Amino acid sequence: MNIVISSLDDMRLFSGKITHLISVVDPDDATSIPAMGVPRESRLLLICDDVYSQAEARERRRETGFKCVAPTKAMVKKALTFARRLPEQATLLVHCTMGVSRSPAMAFAILCQAQPDLTERQVFRQLLKLRPQACPSHLIVTYADQLLGRDGRMLRAMQAALKLRK
Repeated sequence: MNIVISSLDDMRLFSGKITHLISVVDPDDATSIPAMGVPRESRLLLICDDVYSQAEARERRRETGFKCVAPTKAMVKKALTFARRLPEQATLLVHCTMGVSRSPAMAFAILCQAQPDLTERQVFRQLLKLRPQACPSHLIVTYADQLLGRDGRMLRAMQAALKLRK
């Protein structure tokens, strides 16, 4: 499987080049996602805001009065299950609003699942080659690490790589 990571605005650049699509977007963006010629059964829509924690989502709701949805473990599991079923020749586009936090985190999870023999640091280096500006969602990576039984190694690999970038 090939993976491409994008923002909502740039995803059109991959039109005609992808076979599957995972959208991880804010509730406000959920209705503006182009189908990209990808059949409905080959698309997955996950609606959540880009927040660091469930507590931050609650705080934003309280402060703004607007609904704020944190990523959940169930969302990450849904993405991993979706990706696990893809044919080997698939090209998967994973996008979020900006292409920096949620989609790179989901892509990191999917890459770790697809390459269990590689270390988390090796997989994270691959992620940064795919999306150099990636700063993956801590919450999504936490859930993925738990679901994949990585014992904190995904988080440590991410934190080490991001610390080196500063």
